[in-house]
Amino acid sequence: MSGFDHWIADRTRNFDSSGIRKMFDLAAKLKNPINLSIGQPDFDVPPPIKAALLQAIEDGKNGYAPTQGITPLREKIQGIVDDQFGHDDRQSFVCSGTSGGLMLSIMATINAGDWFSIDPSNYDAVSESMYIRTSEPAYVYQNIMSNGAGTAQG
Repeated sequence: MSGFDHWIADRTRNFDSSGIRKMFDLAAKLKNPINLSIGQPDFDVPPPIKAALLQAIEDGKNGYAPTQGITPLREKIQGIVDDQFGHDDRQSFVCSGTSGGLMLSIMATINAGDWFSIDPSNYDAVSESMYIRTSEPAYVYQNIMSNGAGTAQG
């Protein structure tokens, strides 16, 4: 046990580096890679967007958005959800990042010890969130050749 192990929860030993972190590490070893991931385009911001950003700054709109998202965004998303599902019990959820949104959703719906099935190609934070929740993910491998029937592996 290293000098810092007592500060770290045991469940974090199940965590692995994210796929995107591994990709960044690989790219750091390459000469002139093009990064098209998570907001890192290889082109400049288009002039109309630059102008809108500058105008927003001039108008004093330079703070954080509400954590639940701005009302027009939430209403637009909810309208799409209502049109697609048509159920009163379907409510949209807006958050400021994938990992945080997944963690909140999992913490709100999965109890400790629950069995939770996920596709192994999921966003990395899903598995780690399950370990934090002290649940065991069971990976469901989809077999396209068998009409989508999956097999579980826990």
